[in-house]
Amino acid sequence: MVHRASDETYKSYKADEDTVAGCEGRAAADLGRAATMDTLNGRRRLEASAASWSARAALLQQAADGFDTDRALARAEWKAGEEAARHERPDDEAEAPGPARP
Repeated sequence: MVHRASDETYKSYKADEDTVAGCEGRAAADLGRAATMDTLNGRRRLEASAASWSARAALLQQAADGFDTDRALARAEWKAGEEAARHERPDDEAEAPGPARP
């Protein structure tokens, strides 16, 4: 599990539309505005916009989760390699059976 700083202490330099929270916020805002629209077309457009922002948020979250998973796997592989290297002796090759030397 990756530990992240809370939203209050983490400063992101990404634009709102490039973050999960930003996309979710825009979706919520569009749904709120859709509820106050007096025309059917206006309401539908804002509801469609909210659905698009929600889909973008889901894709960004999926990408972030995949990145976190890949990073965790890489760390595990690195750790396993270091562990294996500690158990190998540098002179293992010298003791390996081979042709006799004259």
